[in-house]
Amino acid sequence: MIFAALMVVSPAAAQQSPAQTWCYGNDSADDQTIAGCTRVIQSGRENQRDLASAYFNRGLAYGHKGDFDRAIRDFDQAIKINPNYVEALYCRGLTYSNKGLWDRAIQDYDEAIKLNPDYVKAISNRGNAYLAKRQYDRAIQDYDQAIKLDPNEAIPLNNRGNAYYQIDQVDRAIQDFDLAITLNPNYPDALNNRGLAYISQGQYDRAIQDFDQVLKLDPKDADAIKNRAMAITRKNN
Repeated sequence: MIFAALMVVSPAAAQQSPAQTWCYGNDSADDQTIAGCTRVIQSGRENQRDLASAYFNRGLAYGHKGDFDRAIRDFDQAIKINPNYVEALYCRGLTYSNKGLWDRAIQDYDEAIKLNPDYVKAISNRGNAYLAKRQYDRAIQDYDQAIKLDPNEAIPLNNRGNAYYQIDQVDRAIQDFDLAITLNPNYPDALNNRGLAYISQGQYDRAIQDFDQVLKLDPKDADAIKNRAMAITRKNN
């Protein structure tokens, strides 16, 4: 989960108490954020907007620490205070995704997208949830929309490639992996995925080249090591 850019800064820095500085400060460690926001919430002094922000920021910190249940409870509170809190809806959906609760995640992404129809991350992550549910056509529709809104983002291209691969449209999958790698030549997921697609076509040398590139980036990449060994074995059989 990548939440850092969503941290809410409030109120004005010159007026902040030490607890508020920890709660709302972008440079706070997760434990500091949790401690600061807890004090802010318990103080009873915040207006409703800032109280929702405190719950939201504490939820982000719990999410960073992998404490997804507490993160969800804080996002619940933020949304209860402000039902149109689009970032809280998105982050709660992302947290449900991390728990594998795809239907609940999709519900939150739906609500976030209703509030902001151009919310690329919500659209793309809803596609990921549909992909996990093996609803490949719906996943592709979301990736199409995300790519249309932000054609320079490699992640939805890679994920759309995965969806095409799952429905045996391997050539289209490779096209998407190509585009993702053009945008980010050091994208290990796309390189690994393109390598697997080449294996499925019997193009073992090209597959090995992709896995080699991943291993240049990270010699301990377990997927690339395994996939490269598989490509070599099949090539020699």
